Amino acid sequence: MNFRTSLEPPRIASGKLIHEEGVMLLGSCFSDEIGARLRRALFGIDINPFGTTFNPMSIAASLDRIIDGTPFTDDDVWLHNGVWCSFMHHSSFALTDRERTLELLNRRLAEARGHLTDAMTLILTWGTAFVFEEKATGKVVNNCHRLPAATFHRRMVTADEITARYAALVGRLRQFNPGINIIVTVSPVRHLGDGLEGNSLSKAMLRVAAGELKELTRGIVDYFPAYEAVIDDLRDYRFYAPDMLHVSSVGADYIYQLFLDWHASATTRQAAEECERLTRRLDHRPMTENADAIDAFRRATADVIDQLCARYPYLQPRITKYQTTR
Repeated sequence: MNFRTSLEPPRIASGKLIHEEGVMLLGSCFSDEIGARLRRALFGIDINPFGTTFNPMSIAASLDRIIDGTPFTDDDVWLHNGVWCSFMHHSSFALTDRERTLELLNRRLAEARGHLTDAMTLILTWGTAFVFEEKATGKVVNNCHRLPAATFHRRMVTADEITARYAALVGRLRQFNPGINIIVTVSPVRHLGDGLEGNSLSKAMLRVAAGELKELTRGIVDYFPAYEAVIDDLRDYRFYAPDMLHVSSVGADYIYQLFLDWHASATTRQAAEECERLTRRLDHRPMTENADAIDAFRRATADVIDQLCARYPYLQPRITKYQTTR
């Protein structure tokens, strides 16, 4: 007797995830979770250049800005509680100095534009269909920055609105980068601030829009069932973090492996496994003060790097970046 309904990956992976090619992720904190695992596997990635973004309309606005490459100016930031904020960015981008804030926003914009130019895969994680529209402009904001609720109008966007917005955006993306493939997923993270009923309705809107977009774009957009993996496959509070909202580390690991099975070839999965073994070595902290043992470990790690770079010549800059940013 089978007591579990498991998601079965396709017999042949989509091939939309190739280790050698660039990957960009935008969306909710679930993008950060999967992105962190892709980084440890030394994929060439850029994660959330505007910070964590939950609603699909703000994600679309971010992509439009990346495609246009329009720099941020003084008009895009404003001082609030001692930091300079942008309605397009997460609060982690808000700094105490205006010039430093603008430098950060424009540096990440330029990096993202360069990455999107050559990326093969764009992964979008939609978290909620609820949006906040600034009353003064009618524009959807990425982050409210704790401004008074009266500043915004809150509503749920419909599946039709999302589908129409992204149908046009996919056309722009393919003009900007003709080879790019898009994977959409619905975040399994629950937004209980909307209540259980509101969260269910919100996720349903996102899921319908993802299905419609896949049908409209005929192979350009694919859907990965991260939401279903948690709700219908794992289906157990053990796989949630203590807050009962986010997916636990074990649950995220499972979905990451499922993601690779869904979209990565056997060659890419093998390269990812080898690179994960290397980054575990790079993250290792010596448990001894024996200088000879530490030096021997470092030499062995350098040998592993040389062997990997000989097999995968594109890896060297990724390894260097990992070593300097971890």
